[in-house]
Amino acid sequence: MAQTPPPPCTPAHLAAQATRLAAAMDAVTDAEAAQRGLTRADFEVLAALRGAGAALGYRLRPGELAERCHLSSGGTSNIIRRMAESGYVVREADLHDGRGSWAQLTEEGRRVVDAVRRAADAVYGELLRPLPGGAVDALSGLISLVAAALEQGGGARAGAGAPAPGRARRIVRAPRPASKR
Repeated sequence: MAQTPPPPCTPAHLAAQATRLAAAMDAVTDAEAAQRGLTRADFEVLAALRGAGAALGYRLRPGELAERCHLSSGGTSNIIRRMAESGYVVREADLHDGRGSWAQLTEEGRRVVDAVRRAADAVYGELLRPLPGGAVDALSGLISLVAAALEQGGGARAGAGAPAPGRARRIVRAPRPASKR
């Protein structure tokens, strides 16, 4: 009996597959962060500070953090406060603007971000090992092409609810139980 070829990929199927991939990878990162007492939002703030790089002193203004992490200003302030209490961040006044402040990643903060990333990368490596050689690099390249095409205006035609080009829609997650420290 001849096999029926799979139906052509629809945009909805592509979106569903991308969502499944993101959810699976997010679950790994979330689990690794949770083992260190961090929520997803905590980790994203620490990772954004790490991503600011040494040239910027691993620091950003709270408003920049809120924008990069797609968080409210109040939520960002709460996370900065918690991360300061944990020793992962220091908050310092802006010497040039008395109304402003900076959030700066500490050495301990860099260690915890790097530890989460290393642990998550090891799990990703194990999960992706069965794929044929070059498949992960090819998939990454294709996802980058699709994302760039959507950011250049493809997503704006989807209607009033579509995010502006270059802006991701904020994903709202269910609240997590408080971690025990």
